Amino acid sequence: MSDNVVSPRSGPFLRTAFSLLSGIWSRVRTDMFWIVIVAITVRLLVIFVFHTYRFGPGQPYNFGYEMGRIGRSIAQGNGFGNIYGGLTGPTAYEPPLYPYIVGGVFKLCGVYSPLSAFVLLSINAVFSALTCIPIVHIAKRCFGETTAVGSAWTWAFYPFAIYWSTTWIWETVLSTMLLAVLFWVTLAMDEYDGLKPWIWFGVLWGVAVLTNPSLISFLLASGLWAARQFVKRNKPWLPGAVVASLVFFACLTPWQIRNYQIFGHFFFIRHDFGMILRMGNGPEAQGAWLISLMPSRNPAEFARYVSLGETAYAAAQGQQALQFIKQNPGHFVVLCAKRFLYYWAGNPRPSLFQAAILTNLFEIATSVIYFWGLIRALRKRVPGAWLFFWLILLYPVVYYITYPNIRYREPLEPYMIIMGISLSSQPRKHERRSRPSPVAAAKPPHTAQPDSRELPVDRFCDHRWGFVLLARLIVNPQVLRCFLRPSLTKANSLHQRHPASSVLRTFPASPVWLGSVSCSRSSNRTGGFPASGSRKRHTMLRVTPSAASEHNSG
Repeated sequence: MSDNVVSPRSGPFLRTAFSLLSGIWSRVRTDMFWIVIVAITVRLLVIFVFHTYRFGPGQPYNFGYEMGRIGRSIAQGNGFGNIYGGLTGPTAYEPPLYPYIVGGVFKLCGVYSPLSAFVLLSINAVFSALTCIPIVHIAKRCFGETTAVGSAWTWAFYPFAIYWSTTWIWETVLSTMLLAVLFWVTLAMDEYDGLKPWIWFGVLWGVAVLTNPSLISFLLASGLWAARQFVKRNKPWLPGAVVASLVFFACLTPWQIRNYQIFGHFFFIRHDFGMILRMGNGPEAQGAWLISLMPSRNPAEFARYVSLGETAYAAAQGQQALQFIKQNPGHFVVLCAKRFLYYWAGNPRPSLFQAAILTNLFEIATSVIYFWGLIRALRKRVPGAWLFFWLILLYPVVYYITYPNIRYREPLEPYMIIMGISLSSQPRKHERRSRPSPVAAAKPPHTAQPDSRELPVDRFCDHRWGFVLLARLIVNPQVLRCFLRPSLTKANSLHQRHPASSVLRTFPASPVWLGSVSCSRSSNRTGGFPASGSRKRHTMLRVTPSAASEHNSG
């Protein structure tokens, strides 16, 4: 019988433990430091548990592919080249930034060594985890703090984000982070005066294009959108746009000069578009990637690549593709329609394994949620909704023309997550507050029940320090704790009573040169920002009537 007797102290103990755990979770779930740490930890655990840093001794090419071959050439002192093995000479088939990262790691840790693989995958894990920062700020500015926190945690455990950052030595994860930062900068730069935001805009776009030239399809739309926001605020935009353009081309100039000196003619970043176009268009094309035409997979094509040279080979492949398109325009349109479907629903699977079917169903579900959320955001005139629209419209176009791949969707996954979380975090119809009646509006201020109140909350989404954070982390990783640890200032009484009402915790103030501007969503007509000239030291959050009434009664 004694075994069935419950101690009278167990009830209070359990309540105390539950209260303690709830308090810890209420702090952790809104602390960006812990969101990033959890995201990094999850990715590193996947690398360790599944041993993704190991590869067969006879299959080094499968780890890094062309990026790995170029990195090996750099580490061995042969320069940026030898993309398909052997000493085939210089190349411009890939953008320069990520291969040099691979080459630097190979130089320090060994060519195709397990240590190099682990370091490269760990770098990808850090890039993927840091993507939580721009995701939060984008979602905060467009949909609110609840969506921001939910989107960050979703990205921390998102299957595709984990998979690409822990298995592929490629620029995919870095491109995703850079595009998210650029989207965030485009949303926020109209709040600053002077040329500094435009300089950052040009630098970031230069780095992004040197990482993945496909991102340039979004450059014009983001620049025009930012200029339009400056016009709305009656701020000059033309000098800044000129400066941003000069900075952007200055970032690209060294690589362009190198290519001209080696290949004898100008082209933009890389000159393999003809080969890529041929791998998606031809008599045997069905809408997917014709991998059999790759020189790395086809000995005949490799011999042709060596005999013609890189430039002539890409031009010949491009001529074949263009000739096919001219002779079969109807077939080309059908192929583009198939590639559109494959991009958003997944490539057709040769097997009927359950994992393949689930992957396609997951891609279809995320795409439907994204389009649904985008249409709803456009109808509700959500701040920045049209920027989402231009991104989804322009970025995938090149893959509709060439060929799709599930990896090419990764830069758009953060925005799919934001749209999906925004759908679930929007209030239902019966929960929406109705407008006050004229009688209630006529009551004296001290007796009227306010519809909502704006109370100061934590300054995590005061995003100005975030631009510096992403850059300084590469130099000194310990900056992460300095920037992201919550401050020790005592919370206000409302936060003490209702910790859940404050969605984001307090963080250190922004750098002085970045200023401090409110991110209040009290005015959708002005893009979610305060009127020009109004500057505050903290963000504002609407508190529901229930929370406000509890605060008043307390």
